[in-house]
Amino acid sequence: MNVNKHIEDQIRQELSETDKPIVIAVSGGVDSICLLNMVIEIAKEKDFLLENLVIAHFNHQLRSTSDQEADYIEQYAKQMGLTYFISHWENNHNHSENAARTARYEFFADVLKMTRADCLLTAHHKDDNAETMLMRIIRGTSIKGMQGITSRSERYLKTSQGDNVRATILRPLIEATKEELYDYADKHSLTYFEDVTNSQMTYFRNRVRHQILPQMQTENPKITDSLHQLSKNLTISYQAHLEHYQQYEPQIVTLIGTNEWVLSIDDYQQLTENMKWVFLTLFFEERLVDVIPNYRKDIIEQLAHIIEQTHAPHASLDLGNNFSAKREYDFVYITRNKLNEDSNGKNRESVEIHELNKWYKISQFERVGIFHSHQVTSNLMLEATSSIGLSIEPTVMLPLVLRHRQPGDRIQLGGRGAKTFHKKISRIMIDEKIPQRQREACWLLLNQEQEILALLPDTVANNAMIDRSNFPQFVFLYQKI
Repeated sequence: MNVNKHIEDQIRQELSETDKPIVIAVSGGVDSICLLNMVIEIAKEKDFLLENLVIAHFNHQLRSTSDQEADYIEQYAKQMGLTYFISHWENNHNHSENAARTARYEFFADVLKMTRADCLLTAHHKDDNAETMLMRIIRGTSIKGMQGITSRSERYLKTSQGDNVRATILRPLIEATKEELYDYADKHSLTYFEDVTNSQMTYFRNRVRHQILPQMQTENPKITDSLHQLSKNLTISYQAHLEHYQQYEPQIVTLIGTNEWVLSIDDYQQLTENMKWVFLTLFFEERLVDVIPNYRKDIIEQLAHIIEQTHAPHASLDLGNNFSAKREYDFVYITRNKLNEDSNGKNRESVEIHELNKWYKISQFERVGIFHSHQVTSNLMLEATSSIGLSIEPTVMLPLVLRHRQPGDRIQLGGRGAKTFHKKISRIMIDEKIPQRQREACWLLLNQEQEILALLPDTVANNAMIDRSNFPQFVFLYQKI
């Protein structure tokens, strides 16, 4: 295969499909300099605006020539009329590979956001992929991680300010070897810089590159090609699993809020034993990884145990990063460990309703209000999760109070003409099979005498303040938003 032609065809296709800026990660090494040269030449050929090519160079400041490389790239960008961004690593006393990578990709995210681009080109090549495969095998990884470095990926990058930026990351050189890139650079008389830290054995990747891979090459001279092919095969396998997962996901998992899910145990149990493991693994890799990026690898087995166990209808599991899984009867709720936050992110224990015809936000996803009935439209009634007619004298009977349940709470029940009785709120929740997680979030509506008027949304008291006629003067509305 003509590697150069294959790479150039990929770049041509990308340039022809977008008129947005394209960000190119340029380190100054032979890999990224080759990529930059290829993109510029093809951009000229395709009449792609050169000012839409954006160079992003991150100076790690780890070697004496770092500033020289940054200066060269800046001068080259100016000479070619390219937009460029150059940043320096301020925290370079932490020389770990992960710290450097995190800082570098935060910078790339910043550049993508500033230029409103959504495509990042990196110069990863076949040798990089082989090294990455071995590193992940040695350290341990997920089935998604075993794909190695793919030619294209969609992911969220976090900016230095903590914002998420969705990016398409393209790696056009992934089929080229390092040797082929040196040949290309020599053929086109390109200037590039060798990173002297690539020979330092303090870095894991360097030990793999200079010690482990050469040893493996004595057994298989084409080990780089073999690992690269394994990576491609595993990518195909993962995508097949993902397609299978996506068929079942709508039946088993429901998104119930921002980064909150509920899993149906009955539907999950219809899967085969092997597919159960694949399903949970992909649920973490494709859904939870955005909010729990460093989840423990044993957590999937622990979640499976909670789902499969039959001796108790309630169980909970700490997933990490302030998320938990809570089993309630036939469902597992996966949520952040926060409930009923106000606009400042603090838990709200109670809310007083002082005014009429005004919405009160009682949590991130709930609001309440008391309105004159003539202001309540039919659409507003349809949108309400609960509506209760009230017989009140506002100047005397307000405020009404909303709070969460407390030990010993009781509500007076019984219809017209029927004998009234009191029932514990906790008993109602058990009878209605309200999940434990939801019980702590349920709201009670009380009058000034601390009598419970309602357990929202459905249980209404037998109380003189409750107007059960068809035309009450005031209507209390509770809405999930």
